[in-house]
Amino acid sequence: NLAVSNIAAISGLTGQDVNPSVEVINLGATPINSFDIDFNYNGNTITENITGISLATVGSYQIDFSNTINLLSGTAPCEAIIYNINGLLSDDNPSDDTLASQTQAITPAAGKLVIGEEATGTWCGWCPRGAVALNWMDKDYPGYFQGIAVHNGDAMVDVIYDGGIGNYISGYPSALVDRGADIDPSNFKQDFLQRIVIAPSANITNGAEIIPASTGDTLRVSLTANFQNSVTGNYRLACALVEDSVTGSGSGWDQANYYSGGTSLIDVDGTDWANLPGTVPGSMLVYRHVARGIAPSFLGEPLSQTSYVNGDSETICYEFILNNAWDQSKIHIVGMLLDNNNRIDNGSSSTITGAVDVGYSQCLATSTAIELNGPDRISVYPNPATEKIYLTDLVEDNMILKVYDVEGKKVLETEIIENQKIDISTLSKGIYNLEITGKEYKENRRIVKN
Repeated sequence: NLAVSNIAAISGLTGQDVNPSVEVINLGATPINSFDIDFNYNGNTITENITGISLATVGSYQIDFSNTINLLSGTAPCEAIIYNINGLLSDDNPSDDTLASQTQAITPAAGKLVIGEEATGTWCGWCPRGAVALNWMDKDYPGYFQGIAVHNGDAMVDVIYDGGIGNYISGYPSALVDRGADIDPSNFKQDFLQRIVIAPSANITNGAEIIPASTGDTLRVSLTANFQNSVTGNYRLACALVEDSVTGSGSGWDQANYYSGGTSLIDVDGTDWANLPGTVPGSMLVYRHVARGIAPSFLGEPLSQTSYVNGDSETICYEFILNNAWDQSKIHIVGMLLDNNNRIDNGSSSTITGAVDVGYSQCLATSTAIELNGPDRISVYPNPATEKIYLTDLVEDNMILKVYDVEGKKVLETEIIENQKIDISTLSKGIYNLEITGKEYKENRRIVKN
């Protein structure tokens, strides 16, 4: 007596292909070693043939279908049927061989891309669940969701992005969906399904060009907001770079893993973090969705006007210096349109090659990922610099300056006073992140050393 005991909840987007998952249980005295199962949906049937098992009394077995169903809009019926149990036409109780359920699907708003930002760090033992959650969102909702892993305190940190998201979260790991409430990253799907149906005020077009240089190519990006609804207020555009397939080894790359030997955490590729060591060497890992930079700041660049109507558009340009260690073929350019409440109204995502194919649109002004005198109070100059920098408009006495290279390694730390000369002549050419802290104040900046 084999019975269909459960059909896993099936929800998603209209037109999405999903793989059903069904559980069966042996309610008889005879071990079950083979059966067939059909899944009926929208007039179509997919089948799995299960053999080579030995399912004892009250033992359960989960069938993950290799074929997919295509979700209908709204609520739709489905059913699972088992038969040919141990080669017999039917088992001793055919009444529990069939189970009915329903699917739920919502229709995405046209042109909508939801942005999910995860606060993470290799030092954070619970943070692997955030990486796993982003991987599953990629698999389940390609083209509708863009994940960004914002690292803290490790070799992949971008201090501007890290400092910005730090004002929105309560701990690690944390997550934001379209800059909404602070949530656990395991809840990405729930918030995503709420946001994907909200029509965006504008769609964003990514354009780009690359200026080659031996010290690091310059990537010029143009984001064009094409408005399809009337809006009023202080809207902004931010541009981020996100790299997949990031690898490294040594300090700052090894991932703490509190799932080791405990609760199962299954990744898209089948890896169970419970089977990995408590500290996973960086050489074993590939980090995805890594935030490499955001321009001009976490809250973006204000648009030139405070009202737009259907058919209006505006373009803002950005510049990034690409580290030679980054893999340009694995980088996505991510645009974000922020509304009056600093929520992300809509997003855009493209490869560098895809944006270059679209072409770069010239702008009257360019926002760079290298901040000069904003957005906060402390000024850093000159920038770029060769021998020395000065810091002015300090908001506290006895502030501390820490300088990090692009790999997150601290290369300089000193106490600073107003307009003090900071010698950087011994630093190699490149981009450096500055962290300026006091007792009650913290600011992150970035400079270029020529």
